[in-house]
Amino acid sequence: MINFDINGIKKEIIKLIKGNEITINLEKFGTDELLNEETNNTNNENNDAMKEGIYSKMVTFGYLTYYKGKLLIPNNELKERFIKALKKRKDMKFYYDLITNSRKMLKMTLRKNTEEMCKILEEEHMNTIKPGDKMDHGNLKRIIEHVYFIANITHDIKEEEGKGKGNSDIFFILKWVIEKMVRFLL
Repeated sequence: MINFDINGIKKEIIKLIKGNEITINLEKFGTDELLNEETNNTNNENNDAMKEGIYSKMVTFGYLTYYKGKLLIPNNELKERFIKALKKRKDMKFYYDLITNSRKMLKMTLRKNTEEMCKILEEEHMNTIKPGDKMDHGNLKRIIEHVYFIANITHDIKEEEGKGKGNSDIFFILKWVIEKMVRFLL
């Protein structure tokens, strides 16, 4: 599926791996539709229909979940399979490396290993910013977004909160903590 970039499927798969949902209207999915398609030998020619067909088959085979117009990867095991698929494709290896480095950065951050964090930031700086570009707030923010890419799955990330004394540039709040707080308040 990653082999085809029909109407931005590659970018959408990255969004799914990141933990986001994709809004799409799938009208035909399930084994009955798959059987009808095979028996009638219908071939969709336009890209939107092709994209819908790919996603429909992925839902049918259990690679994606579809509920109320939203697609998502249903569990971490499948998310890992998508990530491994990125590694196999040369044109998607950038994303595989991004995810791998991001995992390492999150782990080092949680362990408070500042030496390793600095190494990862320096490496990501070399990969993200072109030589000769000045290091400003925008470029630094881009590097931070890259190194904490995977944190979006497990954490709600808040930026530049100005509460209390001064500003904090970035907050990581575990999503399960937020869910528990909401349930407690309800």
